[in-house]
Amino acid sequence: MSKKRTKITRISVGDKVQLIHSEENGIVRRRIDHEAVEVEVAGELFPVFDEHLILLPSDAELAKVKKLSEVAGKIVSSGLNTYSPEQPDRGLLLLFQPFYSVEGEISYFNVHLYNDTGYPLRFDYSMTYYEEEEFSLSKQLSGQEHMILNSISFDDLNDKPLLSFSFQSLRENVKIKSSFKAQCRPKVKMIQKGTSSYGSSGVDAFVHRLVDHCPLLEQKPKLDKRSSDYSDTKADFIRSQMLKVKAQQQQQFEEEIT
Repeated sequence: MSKKRTKITRISVGDKVQLIHSEENGIVRRRIDHEAVEVEVAGELFPVFDEHLILLPSDAELAKVKKLSEVAGKIVSSGLNTYSPEQPDRGLLLLFQPFYSVEGEISYFNVHLYNDTGYPLRFDYSMTYYEEEEFSLSKQLSGQEHMILNSISFDDLNDKPLLSFSFQSLRENVKIKSSFKAQCRPKVKMIQKGTSSYGSSGVDAFVHRLVDHCPLLEQKPKLDKRSSDYSDTKADFIRSQMLKVKAQQQQQFEEEIT
């Protein structure tokens, strides 16, 4: 039986290294033989065996890591990487934040979209009255964030405004559909439920649940090998393969006789 060899990193001239025993850093100046090199540490040269050195990243590699860290920081700050399997999907909500007149009556609402799904999403939003678009907006929202969309006058609720949303997932390889839609027609009677502060929004508002959770991808059911459906599928496959082979043989026979 052949002995498995351990892969050793090759030390080259010019490499930055650290001496294992003293933990000092230096630069390889010369290779003495296949086992040892000459390392410069604080202006002095020392012969050191390769196995007693740790190869340190070069300036180019450090610059690359720094750049990747900066990019990663921008991704996190923009909310594109906030999804974690530990974050539950509590859906998407609309928060209607009331503002009152001097008389104490509701004058208008600020409409907030609260993304409580744990998934970063892009959305296209429009508000229409009698099929005429009055307002539209396209933005992206991180996995646990909310934002103000627009305002609606309390009196305008009698005109039955339609709030329409089209959502797109900003993350790949997740178990939700890449896009889905939702709608809402806010009505005067929603004020009967009273206001509440939802999640971390800090907004005292009338809460409407727009989506219970992001729609999941449909998974094809696996056939049980003991079921008749599996047997029929397997038999059909074998039959098609036999017919294919027979056709190839017939074609080959006809070519030979011609």
